[in-house]
Amino acid sequence: MRVGLVIAGLMIVTACGRKSPTLNPFDEVFDVEVSQLAELDCDTVSAGCGYFNLVYHKEDHDVYYQVYMDEGQVIAKGLTILVDSMTLDVRSQREIDDNSAYQKRKSELDRSIADSVLASYGLSKVDPEPEDHDWSWVYSDEQRSTYSLTVQESWLPEMKKMIWEAKYFESKPSALDRPN
Repeated sequence: MRVGLVIAGLMIVTACGRKSPTLNPFDEVFDVEVSQLAELDCDTVSAGCGYFNLVYHKEDHDVYYQVYMDEGQVIAKGLTILVDSMTLDVRSQREIDDNSAYQKRKSELDRSIADSVLASYGLSKVDPEPEDHDWSWVYSDEQRSTYSLTVQESWLPEMKKMIWEAKYFESKPSALDRPN
């Protein structure tokens, strides 16, 4: 009986040190209660090598928390925004590269969806350097912190679909990364 009470007390103290998930990939809150993420109806997606992502689907983007299985705590978080997609009836990379509709679409990716999503987190677009504008989009907050989203292209052959996603990922700072 006493052992059970001690274990229950330790569980309560441990849980009290953790915060509720904010679902904000840009804040500094990493010590969230993983069980609360599970209660939010998150999808569990394997990230390989003992890691998994708890993915929460919002209207126009996904927020995820990455968890290391052995430790059971959040070690990173991020978001994914579907920027654009198109159907391509091709069978090889050469056919993709030679497709003029694909080339045009790729060169004219529209940032407006990403701009809208990131504005909901209090971030605004920073004018990019000319050589970086295609695959790295930079945003900042009121404190002038900057966040870089990488635009990734993926070919889904089973669906004959090309997709472009803007992605942001941040690892939990270690004790060595924090200022004294």
